[in-house]
Amino acid sequence: MPSRKVWPTLRRMRPQNTLALAALSGASALLLLRRVLLVVSVDGASMMPTYQPGDRLLTVRTRAGVPIRSGDVVVCRRPDRRPGAPYLVKRVLATAGQPIPDQPAADSHDLALVPPGSIWVQGDSPGYDSRAFGPLPLSEIIGQVLAPLPRTRAGGSTPQAPAHLG
Repeated sequence: MPSRKVWPTLRRMRPQNTLALAALSGASALLLLRRVLLVVSVDGASMMPTYQPGDRLLTVRTRAGVPIRSGDVVVCRRPDRRPGAPYLVKRVLATAGQPIPDQPAADSHDLALVPPGSIWVQGDSPGYDSRAFGPLPLSEIIGQVLAPLPRTRAGGSTPQAPAHLG
C-alpha cells in the first residue's frame, strides 16, 4: 500500500528538514492569506455608527463572479485617487439595474438606474460617496468587509492599509 511507504519516510526526516518544511508551509499559508484577506483601518466618520474611526476591518478580496449585493459593506479605491488614503469603506445601496436612491445629488448625474458594471455606495453618515462621484465601477471594488477586528491594546501594532471614510 502506498501509505505504508510514505509514513516511514516522514518518520526518518531530520529535525532540520522538519523545521524547514514547517517554515515553508507557514510562509506559503501567509502568502495565500494575504492574497485573499486584507485588513483596513477606518479613518473618518462616514460609516458611523456601524464603524468608528480606528476600527480595523477584516476584508475578503473580491474575485470575479462573486456577487456584491445591496447592504454589503465594501472597500473600494477612491475615484479621486487622493494620496494617503487610497481606499473608501462604504455600504452598497444599489447594484446594476436597481434604482439610484432618491438623493438630491443623484439628480445631477441624470441617471434613473445604476448602470451595468457599477454599484451605488454611500456611508452610513454623510461623506464622500456616490452622491459626490456617481456610480462606482465594479473594477474599483477591492473587497467585501467580513467583520470588525478586536481593538488592540495601546502600543500594539498591526499592519493595515489606511481607508478614508471622508
